[in-house]
Amino acid sequence: MHASKSTRRPAATCLYAMLIVAALGGCRAQTQRATVERHAHAPADSVTIAPARIGGAGEPTPGREATGGRLALDYRRSRRLDDDGTIRSDALQRAWREMQAVPELHADALDGGEGGIADGGIWSWEYLGPGNVGGRVRSIVFLDDDSLLIGSVSGGVWRSDDAGFSWTPVNDFLPSLAIGCMIQDPTDPDVIYAGTGEGHWWNGLPGAGLFRSEDRGVTWALVPGTELIVPGPGDGFAFIQRVAVSPTNGNVILMATKTGIWRSADRGETFDQMTTDNCSDVKFHPTSGSRAIAGRWNGDILYSSDGGLTWSTSAFSGTLFSTTVRVATSADGNADDDTLHVFDTGGCVAGDSIRVGSGGNAETVSVAEVVDADTLKVSDLANSHAKNEAAALLRGGRVEVTWGIGTTAWASMDAGGGAIWRSTDYGASFTIRNNTKSTPDYLGTQGGYDNIIWAAPDDANLVVVGGIELWRSADAGVTITQISDRTEYLSGVSIHPDHHMIVEIPSYGPGNRRVYFGCDGGVYMTPDIYTVSLTSGWGNLNRGLGITQFYAGATEPTGTFMLGGTQDNSSPRYWAEEGADAWHIAFRGDGGWAAINHENPAIQYAEIQYLAIKKSTNFGQTFTDCSEGFGLGDAGDKTRADFIPPFSMDPNNPNRLIAGGSSIWLTVDAASSWFSIRPPVSGDPFCSAIDIAKGHSNTIWVGYKDGRISRTDGGSVFSWVDVDANGPLPNRVVTDIAINPQDPDQVFVTLGGYQYDTVWFTDDAGATWQQRTGSGENTLPAIHVGSIRFHPLNDNLIYIGTDLGVLVSEDKGLNWNRTPRFGNVDNDGPVNVEVSELFWQGDETLVAATFGRGMYRTRTRGAVYIDKANNGAEDGTQPNPFNTVSEGISAAGHGTLLSIESADYDESGTTRFFKRGRVVATGGAVRIH
Repeated sequence: MHASKSTRRPAATCLYAMLIVAALGGCRAQTQRATVERHAHAPADSVTIAPARIGGAGEPTPGREATGGRLALDYRRSRRLDDDGTIRSDALQRAWREMQAVPELHADALDGGEGGIADGGIWSWEYLGPGNVGGRVRSIVFLDDDSLLIGSVSGGVWRSDDAGFSWTPVNDFLPSLAIGCMIQDPTDPDVIYAGTGEGHWWNGLPGAGLFRSEDRGVTWALVPGTELIVPGPGDGFAFIQRVAVSPTNGNVILMATKTGIWRSADRGETFDQMTTDNCSDVKFHPTSGSRAIAGRWNGDILYSSDGGLTWSTSAFSGTLFSTTVRVATSADGNADDDTLHVFDTGGCVAGDSIRVGSGGNAETVSVAEVVDADTLKVSDLANSHAKNEAAALLRGGRVEVTWGIGTTAWASMDAGGGAIWRSTDYGASFTIRNNTKSTPDYLGTQGGYDNIIWAAPDDANLVVVGGIELWRSADAGVTITQISDRTEYLSGVSIHPDHHMIVEIPSYGPGNRRVYFGCDGGVYMTPDIYTVSLTSGWGNLNRGLGITQFYAGATEPTGTFMLGGTQDNSSPRYWAEEGADAWHIAFRGDGGWAAINHENPAIQYAEIQYLAIKKSTNFGQTFTDCSEGFGLGDAGDKTRADFIPPFSMDPNNPNRLIAGGSSIWLTVDAASSWFSIRPPVSGDPFCSAIDIAKGHSNTIWVGYKDGRISRTDGGSVFSWVDVDANGPLPNRVVTDIAINPQDPDQVFVTLGGYQYDTVWFTDDAGATWQQRTGSGENTLPAIHVGSIRFHPLNDNLIYIGTDLGVLVSEDKGLNWNRTPRFGNVDNDGPVNVEVSELFWQGDETLVAATFGRGMYRTRTRGAVYIDKANNGAEDGTQPNPFNTVSEGISAAGHGTLLSIESADYDESGTTRFFKRGRVVATGGAVRIH
């Protein structure tokens, strides 16, 4: 065969498909799956606790005080709202079904199998970690003392067989990896149930029903009775908050959901709705199939004595807290917060409900702010109140329940900063153990987000409650002592804040008091729940547990350093020399967008909420503020910027960064100063997306949360043009913008929502728009798209990050395909997880920052180089070309350019060009013998 002659960097000269050339000599290169090296750990029967620092030198920089959980979910939810301002409860289930019909890109190898050959330019995925940071865990199930499963709220199910010292993901291609709860069937230990959806407070993100494994967590299938039907009663199965299975009859299942308690008597084939109000927790008695208790979101506890067929409301005795009015108050008639002076505010927190007055003058108001020891800001008072009128704290908020010994049940209530209640009659009545004035605020103001209670199975006096911190009681809840310190978790001597699950090992008892904890920082353990204290006795079990929730990420061309912003784990930094299990955390809080100077990787930029940008000059070891006080006027102000607002580094000049709040901000001196280049626009929406053209620093595109899309005119004066009105673009959140690095007039924009119109394209700088969501079987599902990127070397290749992984188009969005799996192994790749951001390491390596599974990268082949004269290292790049044509073909995917250096190639066997793409000869003729 003769390839056509061309210059050094030629244009395409032919298409190649199914061309077979007989040749002599040579061999075929094999693409190997990337593997993740795991560290060796101590065996489970020799547990040792040793500080394992993941932070930097010195004290951690103070961040938010662990109050961002609800804000984080509100932010993610707001980006996914459909045109009607809602999210369908079956959104993920529907998208997953449609995704299965989208063709998967891979080419058949000569032997008839996949052979590791991938299309879309993608080889295999390499897991980058973090394997030492963790992420939110709401469920833990023990199979035996050393084997356990955990459920991550966005990273799926993971298994450990060495007591948590190493982890393996389980079935990564469920419709939803948002595991909110799990339980083992007490009558059949091989059967595990997992409930999906994030609905533990406020408006969450829907899951995809209840799943069951019948082989101890290896494989999973949807429980038929929880298939979502919209509209219809199945809506409730999108937010499964707890599951309980009868200890005497495995056919009976109870589910606590946002639409109440559901019951099945046929192992989940069908469910009946037993109650109608939002239910946060439900549990069968450990030995009785007739006794069950449940916690609700309004301060009520329910109990059943007939296996969940009927439910009654528990009675309560004891006072949460009461005080009296100190200064007479008159209703002012204005619909705003009022000031109420009382004799003591020590039992109240913001969000509580208080009953003021008595008889016909009584009214209920909510606490907006605890001003000081005797002053409250409350919602508008309708009545006037005299001095010494009663003011009593009311029961309310989320209630978590657990069983104690025999007839005893326990409850943790989100009122007054946290209240512990106990029942001695199977839940029929509860008595408060101490009023909220005397009990530390263990839940603070976020008990709707993190609230858990555990009672020792063999000690009636030992109770542990968790909220922001963990607290232990040795006197049955009368007094509690703090046993964790969130300010020390980075140093490795304490545990991460925000607690959701506490579970003892199956053989728990004298001499074996091991207890496990699920929190926003993953999984922790103590070998002795009686002696663990603030900074002693804690074990971090997150090594290799890749469930970190990234919002965004960045790298430099070599991939030696990476940086990303995460939910509740700040901005971890990767250093290749240290590897996937040794990411570095320099400060606490929620991280956001990130950037690394592509000319000097010592300079890195991170972010905490509301556009508070930080800068490092020592490779991410430490960060200092470079926004508030430096002219970036929106920074740190929740009324002027989104929870996780965007900023972007100029690809042409790393000293220039653009940041978006209500205004658009520019720095030209590496964040030493900032100035506004666009004031707030009409409606004052927050900026949600930014891109800067390669080769054109003043060509800037921005998107907003109301769907507005704007660009500069490319001149030195920043005049702006709105381009969203020039076509049929919906007015939903702009989640990402991608400018073609080869043609600044070509731009892709993605819009949020689980709809069919999420990807749009213009080739004339926004004058006209085309929907680019594919056609026929290559149509995108109704899926949320969070990120989009052009391939730097082949602008026909487009990659998108969705809530179910990465998809690719080879023709600028006219057709879409699923990216390949390798070796038929489910765990290879970003899996069915939210891909928050895609970004490039150099020109050929695509990195995926995921919300729930850490970071991955893959070598995409925009071009593969072949040069017979190369006798050194070979990886198909221009500096290190392959020296056989066969190797080059094996490495290429559909759409890859094959650049073959002029020579006579003597190769044995069959040289088969069987992929769509371009082949060029460089420097003269190419002959294959």
